[in-house]
Amino acid sequence: DKKEAMIRAAHDAYNALGLSTHACIDMIPHKEGYMVVNIDTTPSLHKESRFVRALEATGVDIGQYVHA
Repeated sequence: DKKEAMIRAAHDAYNALGLSTHACIDMIPHKEGYMVVNIDTTPSLHKESRFVRALEATGVDIGQYVHA
């Protein structure tokens, strides 16, 4: 399933880099899966930033991350 393939690609990239904090991972469809094209390891937490908008699109409240 496409959603699982995307999640797997994001997890693989995150783990391969040894990340332990929030990151913004950009991917594009590629052949039978997805290709990571950019990883922002210091995404802005400004309310209009791409990272915050992406979180809001999933239903996550940025306050969960700011106060964690």
